[in-house]
Amino acid sequence: MILIIFGLAMLLGVILFFVLPPRRAAMACLIGGWCLLPTADIVRPDFNDPVIAQADEFTVATTTGIGSALIGPYWITRSTVIGITVLLGMILADFKSLRRLKPKWFDIPMAIWCIAPLFSGLFNQLTLEQTLLNTSYHLIAWGGPYLAGRLYFSDIKPMRELGIALVASALIYAPLCMVEAVLGPFCYELLYQYHPYRFDGVERTLGYRPLMLLEHGNQLGIWIPAIAMLAFWMHMCRTLPRIMFVPPHVVVLTLVFISLLTQSLGGIGLMMLGIIVFALLKRGVRIPKPVWAAMAVCMVGVGVFVAGGDKVVGKVIGQGNVTQLKEVSRLRTLGWRINVIRRGMAPATEQPFIGFGQWDWWEHNEEYKRPVWNLILQGLGQHGLIAALALLSVFVIPIWQFVDGCPFKLWTDVNLGVIAAMAVFLLVLLIDSMLNPAFPTSLICVAGGLNTLGPFLKRALKSV
Repeated sequence: MILIIFGLAMLLGVILFFVLPPRRAAMACLIGGWCLLPTADIVRPDFNDPVIAQADEFTVATTTGIGSALIGPYWITRSTVIGITVLLGMILADFKSLRRLKPKWFDIPMAIWCIAPLFSGLFNQLTLEQTLLNTSYHLIAWGGPYLAGRLYFSDIKPMRELGIALVASALIYAPLCMVEAVLGPFCYELLYQYHPYRFDGVERTLGYRPLMLLEHGNQLGIWIPAIAMLAFWMHMCRTLPRIMFVPPHVVVLTLVFISLLTQSLGGIGLMMLGIIVFALLKRGVRIPKPVWAAMAVCMVGVGVFVAGGDKVVGKVIGQGNVTQLKEVSRLRTLGWRINVIRRGMAPATEQPFIGFGQWDWWEHNEEYKRPVWNLILQGLGQHGLIAALALLSVFVIPIWQFVDGCPFKLWTDVNLGVIAAMAVFLLVLLIDSMLNPAFPTSLICVAGGLNTLGPFLKRALKSV
């Protein structure tokens, strides 16, 4: 049934490219597909089988733990379906525009990331079939959305439309998120049956963490807060219209409220930080570099604390007080992630330059057999250091190009504020991918658009 849904979605997506402007068809595929499609045709385990001791162990063995961002046991996922649909739509319905697109130097990191599985597969002597499958996964899941971003979201108006579409997607999710916060996740299983991470971290201090149709509760926990921050920026720049007859200020308040219901402190914290920064910029407050440096030191300090430094603090104020602090603030989950990353460095660096070429690379280390919740580290383990740096550059270069091309004083401008909001939106996703690697690959289109917009703004603003 899932494969039939995927096939119908691809057919509908390609048709949209012929009946709608290609940019809007691409938005419908990238955002609508991610919000509505199933993750993959995942087989429900037989929990009564005595061979399967625990459901968690089974899902670790049969899934990547990272959603569909990277290839796992399943090649056909929502990432590849969305990527294929967008590529086919561009080739069949808008090939003239695609042919006019010229490669630039900032496309090199994405090109390296897309072909990295080819070299890691050949070096590790994987079968030719597996090597080509891994490479095609990257080309389709990452290359397709990025190419769509370069082609369709390389100007202010298209980027604003993309932002509005993202806000609309979160607003549509809002009512059901409220229901799931009370009753627990049920939408995915109602439509698509089995979800391996339906109950992973679902119980919260108040009720449940919603899941909706995304790949993990953590993904919804960054999706909604990041879009709430985006909506706030757009509203303050007076570029957020009524959405489904809902006034802009009500949209913002609704999304902030839903963000709180996700009870994902990392996402909520990033949302609040983004809102505070914009409020300061809007009031003309210049944030000195020492303040930015102090914020970075504080973030590192929190990381050191939760990764083991709490024992030192515990000797001063008592370990019981420290434990209670971590429980109340949910720093324990952050500490778990950082410890997982720290332990995962051992197997990831066994073949640092070329990686293992396989999605379950951590299985090579007998002392550590769990996925690592870090997208960049996953790239390092799979395809080596160059691929991991290329993946990091896919995020960093577009953000830097915009920061370099647009001064901070213009970030609240009625036109440029939307682009600034999208740049910060991408930054929030990058930070989250360091701790939750279930990255929504379709949103890499933002990076493609910013890569084109950044240099253009720099040239345009210099001539003014």
